[in-house]
Amino acid sequence: MDLEIINKAQELFGDSYSIVEERANEYANATENRMVDVLNVLINIAQRRGPELVIGESNVRALINEEALHQLIK
Repeated sequence: MDLEIINKAQELFGDSYSIVEERANEYANATENRMVDVLNVLINIAQRRGPELVIGESNVRALINEEALHQLIK
């Protein structure tokens, strides 16, 4: 399962995967979540709103909060 998520992220984010992985890892450590779970959330956001958004946003917390807000007002 974890390897599937990592492979999917590598495919989706391409050359920018390492940047996204580093941000996911930092956020996971700060929030006591698993990195692969954070990465999965970022994959879902990228699939709905485009990988460029996830790659371009350095603040993972803001990105996740914004996505949660979008889901609430849909």
